[in-house]
Amino acid sequence: MPTGLTYKIYDGDNMSLKDFALACAKHLVNCDDLPHDNPPIFEVPDYYKSEIIILLDELKKWLEALQHPQDFQKQLDDEYQKHMEENKAYEKLRTERKNRYLIMLNKTNSWNPPTDLLPLKEFMIKQLNESMDFDCSPCELYTTKKLTPLEWIQDKIEIALDSLRFYTRNYKNKIEKTTETNAYLKNLYESLSDVD
Repeated sequence: MPTGLTYKIYDGDNMSLKDFALACAKHLVNCDDLPHDNPPIFEVPDYYKSEIIILLDELKKWLEALQHPQDFQKQLDDEYQKHMEENKAYEKLRTERKNRYLIMLNKTNSWNPPTDLLPLKEFMIKQLNESMDFDCSPCELYTTKKLTPLEWIQDKIEIALDSLRFYTRNYKNKIEKTTETNAYLKNLYESLSDVD
């Protein structure tokens, strides 16, 4: 059975080794198209670098805030109030969702299918119970513990540091992957330069 990469060969179309190799390489390096003559040079997207710059500024702001945490009491109170309202809205949504699952569970339990459909019924019940466990377990979006301004700022610093580690790691990985892909494609094009 031909694949999306071998269907031209299967159909008897005249496909060169270079065309086949580029089609397969395009699939492996996950890009939309590869030019026939020269390898593309992929650039590292600026996204991660931009996020790192933003996070460094944010981290600097919170580190400076450690000098005068009391100045952030109103911002802390506003955020706390907003989180409590979001927790309340989430609890309402969670309850509504659980009720929908329970209604469907009751309907499913009441259903009396033919014997050969009992495995389907069991599967349906399992799906509903697993979804209910995951989607409806009691939890809060945000902690209800009211923090001091200093604790709040320290939390902001830790969040910024975690995000900075995440974006730095991903930026480094993207640089490595882009470098590897460019070297791979350069090598591929050089190896295909003498074939048709």
